[in-house]
Amino acid sequence: MKTIFTNYIGSKVLVDESEKIVELNSLGTRAFKVYSINSNDKIINEIKSKAKKESLIFRLWLPSTVGTMDLRGDRLNVRVGKVDDEFQITKIYVG
Repeated sequence: MKTIFTNYIGSKVLVDESEKIVELNSLGTRAFKVYSINSNDKIINEIKSKAKKESLIFRLWLPSTVGTMDLRGDRLNVRVGKVDDEFQITKIYVG
């Protein structure tokens, strides 16, 4: 993969973290963490822009994101995780 993307690994990103309460019938009430990129985050917006210039589809994986595992040569996957109480890009790959 081009180094224009791998240079972002380890970059800190602004993630909003909240809690959602859901009633699950016989299981009762459960709380789930919900994550979203903060609209002020410049790093993710920069990666999105570069991916578009490279004709790549951008896909962001935040903690607890669910998605297909099919491989696509035209898709840039960016994984964000919590490291030492801060969110950062942990992996970037095409697939």
